Amino acid sequence: MSAPGARRDAALETLLLMAVALAATYPTFIDTFRTMTFQTVPRDDYAPYLLYLAGQGGEIPGPPHAYRVLSVAVAIPPYFILPAYRFTNLGNVDPAYLRASEALAFVSWTALASLGVLSYRTARDRLGASRPASAAALLAMLLFARYTSVAGVDPMALLLIAAAFYWIERPALFAATVVLSAGFNEKVWLVALLLVAARALHTWSLKPYRVHLLSCALAILAYAGSAAYFRTSGREKPTEPRPLMSNAPLTMRMTLSAKGASQNLLPIALVFLAHAWSARTLRNDRGPYWSPWDALVPAGLAVIGVSMNVGYTLGRLVFHAMPLVMPALAVSLDRVAGEPAGMATDRDVVRDARSRA
Repeated sequence: MSAPGARRDAALETLLLMAVALAATYPTFIDTFRTMTFQTVPRDDYAPYLLYLAGQGGEIPGPPHAYRVLSVAVAIPPYFILPAYRFTNLGNVDPAYLRASEALAFVSWTALASLGVLSYRTARDRLGASRPASAAALLAMLLFARYTSVAGVDPMALLLIAAAFYWIERPALFAATVVLSAGFNEKVWLVALLLVAARALHTWSLKPYRVHLLSCALAILAYAGSAAYFRTSGREKPTEPRPLMSNAPLTMRMTLSAKGASQNLLPIALVFLAHAWSARTLRNDRGPYWSPWDALVPAGLAVIGVSMNVGYTLGRLVFHAMPLVMPALAVSLDRVAGEPAGMATDRDVVRDARSRA
């Protein structure tokens, strides 16, 4: 098949997958909106921030939530466009707050569906996985993303992490994604930095990743500049400073509790088990989209989370490394099933793997 024809087929496949992913996760949109509206779980409430950005009142939250301005700003169009949806037995709720919650839930839903499709495309385009294995990665990503805060802005962060990973061999696109992420979520450039560090250790060279490291540095500077602006403006909501390291034992004790086992230990164990299984089945493979050194990413996130005393959200933080290993799991499934798919780093190899699928 000619290159234009292959690109057209890939585009049509992607559109179909996106439609299926949106349809399959539509109940998640309703559940997320219901969670936000009825306040059924503790969460970061960005609705007042969206109202502030949309010029409808509201307020700027405290750090670090105020610095995630773009994660909230993308919900401004849905806020004005979406029809109002009201639940039965809701009671008296501010209509503007309700519309803001609906818009945020809509963004979370579409980001989640996009994350699943991008996991498929990474497994298929970058690693040459078969269609069934890539579809399994899509489905698994949709399901496992629930270990993060779907009622917050985590789906957008996961999507940007997956996008940066997809473009890791395209330094300019990788850099653009990472630098832009400074206005979305600090977890994106943090994961990107840990990923580049793992790749540099894998190759024992910084030279191939100079642009990647520069983009991470620019993202950190942009984030620091944003933090300085909000602090000096006096408009963000004041919060108590979070001490570093001194409360690390508290986080460990919380993690070893029954609640901590489900919210911290289980998701952390899933991430490391995914890495361990990939390392076992792909032990002879290395490339830009897989390396055993990738386990440094969740390990680094865990150390950062413990040092910052993130409490019961430690598992949620570490789970932001899952988009990096999900495509490799697709290839692992192919290997277990006896499929000839391999760790493709070249378009010709990918095309050969597709033709055999």
